[in-house]
Amino acid sequence: MRYQYLILFSFLFLNTSFITAQKFLQIEKVGSFKVEKFYIGDEITFQSMDEKNLWRTEVIKDLILDEDILVFNKGMLKMKDIYKIRTFHGASGAKKIAYSLYSFGAGWVLFSLVDAVFGGTLTWGVAIVSGTAFATGWLIKKIFSTRTYKIGNRRRLRILDLTFKKPQYHP
Repeated sequence: MRYQYLILFSFLFLNTSFITAQKFLQIEKVGSFKVEKFYIGDEITFQSMDEKNLWRTEVIKDLILDEDILVFNKGMLKMKDIYKIRTFHGASGAKKIAYSLYSFGAGWVLFSLVDAVFGGTLTWGVAIVSGTAFATGWLIKKIFSTRTYKIGNRRRLRILDLTFKKPQYHP
């Protein structure tokens, strides 16, 4: 039994050279511990200094730490050229309200159809109520589920590389 533990721990500690960490882009607010992270392979939506009226959405292919460069499928961008970043996963409350309104609208239509099957009449009120519920849910989700970060004095971007280097073995 003792040898099995020895073999297990030897295997775990000897194979640490195969473990790779991650590179990621981090948005920091000065004086706060909360950060927003974008990993390689994540989609990022941003405005550059050159095109302040155009939002671009790109997939991060690589991050070059020494030169502060983000590599995308269609080119590269220096980190200092990013003006704003928009995220779409911040407000879970807005998503919950939107899904509740979707469910309400679908339920209203379903129960109205069941009522129509058993002799009731379908009116424009059914379409108005369910359509208003769907539209309100969609609008709440679009307005409140995005967050825009302006990069400047209070917020900054940083590339972090947590890759472990394999130590050189000299006998």
